[in-house]
Amino acid sequence: MPTWSTGSGRGFTLVELIVVVSIIAVLATMTIPRMTAGTSSATLRAPTRDLLSMARYARDYAATRACECRLVIDAAEGRFVLTAPADPNRPDEFRTLRTTVVKRRTLPDGVRFGRIRIRRTIEHEEAGDVIAFRPDGRSDAAIVEITDGRRTCSLVVHPDSGRPKLVEDVVAEFRDERIDLDG
Repeated sequence: MPTWSTGSGRGFTLVELIVVVSIIAVLATMTIPRMTAGTSSATLRAPTRDLLSMARYARDYAATRACECRLVIDAAEGRFVLTAPADPNRPDEFRTLRTTVVKRRTLPDGVRFGRIRIRRTIEHEEAGDVIAFRPDGRSDAAIVEITDGRRTCSLVVHPDSGRPKLVEDVVAEFRDERIDLDG
């Protein structure tokens, strides 16, 4: 049976302990920023997906109910809601839709709307930035940026199809989604 004694030379030297502690310190400095970046990207990802879900719902709502549906963005307050005609006989009177599609309709702390560009096909008098979705599948062209100050995601709505898409970057200009099959 082995016995432990203080002079046997089986312990760690001070140099070995310093080397191990410095390796652990280097690994920690490399991994901690990545872990905090992951939480900030999750903070940005959740509201952008909520906005995308709401835009998809607006497109589907307009098509299935044969009425215009609007995604209203209040950048100053960091909010977004859907509106639709309250009565089919009065298509110009809109009310806020109560949906269960999106749980959050307000941006969390540290996240805000960036640039919002909307090219309207029909003028409307609703307050805020408004993206209109029509029953025929078309919509206003739109680029809505959401940012946390470090990263930016953009909701892009194509006017010909009304199809919303999420891009994890800044989108500089409206692009035509049609494909030229001849050339």
